[in-house]
Amino acid sequence: MDFYLFRPYKKRKITHTSSQALRKCCGCIHLRVGSAIACVIWAGLSLYFAIISFQSKSPFYSYLTQAPLLVYGVANLLFSVVALLALGALYLDVWEYIRTAQHAIFTCIFIVLVDGVINVILFITERGEYIKWCVSGGSNNLQPVVDNTAVNVEHDFYNCSRTWEDELKFGLLSILMMIGFYIYWAMCFRSYRIKKAIILSSMVGAPIERHAVQSMAGGPGGPPPLGPHPPMMGGAAMPMQRMGANGRPNIIVLNNQKPSGKDKAPSPPPPPYGS
Repeated sequence: MDFYLFRPYKKRKITHTSSQALRKCCGCIHLRVGSAIACVIWAGLSLYFAIISFQSKSPFYSYLTQAPLLVYGVANLLFSVVALLALGALYLDVWEYIRTAQHAIFTCIFIVLVDGVINVILFITERGEYIKWCVSGGSNNLQPVVDNTAVNVEHDFYNCSRTWEDELKFGLLSILMMIGFYIYWAMCFRSYRIKKAIILSSMVGAPIERHAVQSMAGGPGGPPPLGPHPPMMGGAAMPMQRMGANGRPNIIVLNNQKPSGKDKAPSPPPPPYGS
């Protein structure tokens, strides 16, 4: 009698990557949960950046022209929608949806980060316009206070050059932090997609994408074949199926049958008496 179904289930540890940082999000959070948290952060930040940009204000700089702000707002609004859809894909936990969401997230992150770097370059090239705007705005506020006394607006009374340098440092630090965190969280999302593909491949018995081929074939450096423990037959475990070079499973058929009495050779008759 096979008691395989009555044995307690033991969860097998899946090592789908050699990078310790991508086995769990931030080193301690399950990849699916960490990816969901990242999607919430992406959606919230991008929606905030989009709202600020559509109000003709930059989330990082005091002065920037209108066109870059609109482009940055549209990019972040698109990223916010994609992050919410990716959160739904993680909730449904369907591999096809997760794969599509991962590709869309990578595309949106590339657009947002490249646009952020371009805004930094524009802010550097528009230093003269920023100082003019800063001095002019301060002088207009000062003019009613001094009773219409003539004020030289060309002189930097308000230390606008130092303000420009501080905002440039803040913008560079912000975009560098976004590059680091956004790319790492996107790689965690991709790591979960690969892990789920390997699990599904072990269930169906065939790789569903190229990342699962090495795992199922047991190639060099790859993890062992996954899936449930093989059932016990006659006190010995049945061998796991491995994929051959042609993509077909290598199956070993064991036909252990008890020899039948009819197959035995007949014994010779006894010698006659008196011989």
